[in-house]
Amino acid sequence: MPEVYFELLGDGFDPNAALAGSPLLEFADIQRGGESTGLTCNPVFETSGLQIWVGGDETAGLQEQITEALRFLRESTHEIRRLRHFSGVDCARLRFGDHWPEKIAVHHPRLPSELLLACGQLGLDIVLSQYLLQKFPNGESPSA
Repeated sequence: MPEVYFELLGDGFDPNAALAGSPLLEFADIQRGGESTGLTCNPVFETSGLQIWVGGDETAGLQEQITEALRFLRESTHEIRRLRHFSGVDCARLRFGDHWPEKIAVHHPRLPSELLLACGQLGLDIVLSQYLLQKFPNGESPSA
């Protein structure tokens, strides 16, 4: 969950056409509107889209993800712009995942101005998903 993704979504978006010949294809996961999500609570994808893994893993902290995201934004600026303006794209964003430690009442993640400026110049929103780290009384961890 603590990973960073570049995501594009849209009702009329064709992710296969957008990724044709893209250097980011190998890092992409595609969803198509109307297809099964594999989840019982949300049986089908409402929109088409893609997620491109930018960096991070289960142990990556937010600052590490931000560093990787800034590198991605610098190295892939041209391709991000092309994909951002591809026909049918309604939403383009970077999505970060962060753990919220158990028994911490207030959490103040900081997004540096360099990241905000770079995303703004490319027309990207930023989403920060925070996952509470806690154990249930039986010792199990919650699942997303």
